[in-house]
Amino acid sequence: MGYAEKHSPFLISINSYNMCYIRGSDNIIGGAFTMSNKLNISKTVASSLFLPLSSGEVKMPLYKKSDTYRVDENSYGEPSIIDALWDKEVQSTYTSPRNVRRVIIGKEYIVNLFWKEMVESNKKGKMFAKAKTGIAQKTSDIEFVFSERPALLSLNRWALSNIESIYLDLSALSCNSFPYLVANTQDSEVLSIFNKTVDSLIGGDYKSRYNRLKEIVLFTSIPDYNILLNAEYIDATIVEQLADKAVELGISDFRVLKYDKSKLNQSEYNTNFTTSPNIYQYDKEYLLDYFRDLCREYDRKKKKPLEETNQSQENSSTESDIEKALNRIKLSCTSDGAFIGALQVIGHTDMKATVYASLSDKFKEENRDLLIKAFSDSSLYLG
Repeated sequence: MGYAEKHSPFLISINSYNMCYIRGSDNIIGGAFTMSNKLNISKTVASSLFLPLSSGEVKMPLYKKSDTYRVDENSYGEPSIIDALWDKEVQSTYTSPRNVRRVIIGKEYIVNLFWKEMVESNKKGKMFAKAKTGIAQKTSDIEFVFSERPALLSLNRWALSNIESIYLDLSALSCNSFPYLVANTQDSEVLSIFNKTVDSLIGGDYKSRYNRLKEIVLFTSIPDYNILLNAEYIDATIVEQLADKAVELGISDFRVLKYDKSKLNQSEYNTNFTTSPNIYQYDKEYLLDYFRDLCREYDRKKKKPLEETNQSQENSSTESDIEKALNRIKLSCTSDGAFIGALQVIGHTDMKATVYASLSDKFKEENRDLLIKAFSDSSLYLG
């Protein structure tokens, strides 16, 4: 049975967004509980966006300050962390907000995918960090509540200047005016809150932070985090894999909404990277050189097609020995007869293709009529 038969998907477009309908040992982050067993979803998700986090009651991202840290260079207005346990842990385990390449925000896990391995216990660590939110383990004595602002907007607390993709579920959009963790609302309302929240996230004063952002995708539910972690980008194949997993898990309403890519950067070899070596030690030790090398690699890849095109044009304009001989004949004779005759002699039936291919584009254009006369019975297309 094929994919369409199993899932019966259909694709529609609303307001420049694509919507695809398909019916069918981690640490738990300290949630924002109140004394009455209320769990604030917005605060829980917002407090878990930047990973890895320190342990203890005050959980803060392990972004180690540079040994040449200068307050005046922290123009992003990023928080300064003062906490004894954080200060102890960040000496051996750390990364940087500039190292974040992808963020996955779900009601079960938050995941940060990095450009380069973070430092763990003073050695090379993993390419990603994840944390369990605890939201999916709701019990009957816990009441979900929400804040005024969606958690997604908290991504601007630190400047993720090199982020390329954001994948989220409804927990990232949930707030007092949109108190949903599952898709039990109208399509137009989902599209509206998605549109409004993302525009606020990447617009205005924050627009310059997202020069590398290529893709923002909303899933009504995330059935498999590993698929999103390993995907290069979200295409039909990835959607199909997620849909299969959703069916397997009994998720009856699975939808995928893609933010309008025309508002994002779609450059294939974007060399616009940002590092802050005077703010973050990780940038100074690893990212500065890494991004410099990556820029050189991207530049080579950008130049290669151009060089191949130039080489092709150069080859097509270089005079062959046959072309040189024909030009000498043309210059030394007052009529075209000798030129045409020479072409007919050296370009007899078995040689026509070889002779014609050896001639430059310029020569073919200048002598088009003579070539047609000489090769009047030829099967070559002179165009």
